[in-house]
Amino acid sequence: MRDTLKTALHPDTFAIASSPIRDTAILNSAIRIDQNSSENVPKANHLASPSRNRTFAVVDRTSDVKSAARELVAARFAFGGSSPYAPDLVLVNEFVKQDFLQAVVDESRKLNSAARIYGDAKGKPSSASRVSNSLEALKKADSNLKTIIQESNAVVLELPTRSSELLQVKTEAPVLAAHTIKSLDDAIDFISNADSAPALAAYHFGNPQVGKYLAQFVDARVSFVNQIPRELLVGPAHPASHPVDPSTRYTVDMFTLARPAFIQPTATSSEIAAIMSAANGSAAQKFLEKALSPLKAMKRKPGGGVGMFFLSFFCHIHTCQLANFSPCRFLRTRLPHQRRYDPHHHHQRHGSGNYLAGQEWEDSILGFSRLNRLRLGTRQDGVIAGRM
Repeated sequence: MRDTLKTALHPDTFAIASSPIRDTAILNSAIRIDQNSSENVPKANHLASPSRNRTFAVVDRTSDVKSAARELVAARFAFGGSSPYAPDLVLVNEFVKQDFLQAVVDESRKLNSAARIYGDAKGKPSSASRVSNSLEALKKADSNLKTIIQESNAVVLELPTRSSELLQVKTEAPVLAAHTIKSLDDAIDFISNADSAPALAAYHFGNPQVGKYLAQFVDARVSFVNQIPRELLVGPAHPASHPVDPSTRYTVDMFTLARPAFIQPTATSSEIAAIMSAANGSAAQKFLEKALSPLKAMKRKPGGGVGMFFLSFFCHIHTCQLANFSPCRFLRTRLPHQRRYDPHHHHQRHGSGNYLAGQEWEDSILGFSRLNRLRLGTRQDGVIAGRM
């Protein structure tokens, strides 16, 4: 680091301390970079990287499991699994679990060796030793885990139970852990309850609707749909107080303090200055009337129509009134184009705003007929047949 700074910076612009700096005067007036921080809301002059926050991946049944396996295997085993953005836990829908695990096995075999392709992180133990040590510790912590594939420098595990402590662990070893989910909401609730802090990153694999839904409700600092940028895996975690740029960890703006200088006055400033310098108060009165004038009415669609539920209620009352004269038969039908938004028939979260046309019902009168008697027991009144 010393040699790199000497060649990149002027020697008068930096100094290397032989011990941690404790002087509060220096720390309060300088920009502090902490790449192993545990602060989720750092101070304004801190560039804190929450590297201990976990990274999650969700593989939905609408996804291309082969593409998802390829992205996740490359991200987990890259650089010996040492990247903070490597997925710590993969949540897989139960309908595609077997296909996904088989695709992971195939991709792991194609990759052969994460250390040989990407190389182990400098200064860290080899992948083989970290795999063996991690796997031994994981088996002691959870005897129910299943080993899908194990190589000298990579291992894929399935965690079958929710009570496993391994679901709460962040690892720096090339170990890909998978767990089964039943629905999108199951994945969202699991991630929400796993940590109080936002996830460092979330990778969502599925169709665009699923990706949008998960990115909206999974609390993560950054979300990627059907992709994991390889440049994201290089370097420390991105500073928590700034938006994530996959290609750049530290930008010039992060080390810049705003000191604005205005040359020309704005139109509002000129108008107020003219009012304050006027001899009479007519200009000020006009300005006040303009400020207090009501806002222009928004253009809205004409209302006054009867809603679907009120229409259903009125039809029901009308049916009861006609019961003594002409029995009628109703069928509550759900229009195909009025289904609630559902990427693939999962239970959705209330209030998400992801509805195509709302959960609306239309009562259709199939027909009136004058019948002497309905062959439904001894009832003589109208019959309402419902179908959900």
